[in-house]
Amino acid sequence: MFFCEGASIKACKALKRHILALEEDLGLVEEVLQPLIPPVVEVQSTIIPSVPEGSRKRPLEVDDDEPEVKTAPKRRCK
Repeated sequence: MFFCEGASIKACKALKRHILALEEDLGLVEEVLQPLIPPVVEVQSTIIPSVPEGSRKRPLEVDDDEPEVKTAPKRRCK
């Protein structure tokens, strides 16, 4: 169903004709493009984890021997 509020009947009919023409054009475009689209091929893949199962349960250890870098305080422009 097509609804057109707040416009004249003539404008609503013109808009409806325009929408129907666009839908027809879309159908023609789909007919032309459909042969160019390759068929969908479903691929089933198996995900193999790169980390062994047992090592994923241990907490992450971070080796942080580097000293903390101090930066100069920011100066405000006057």
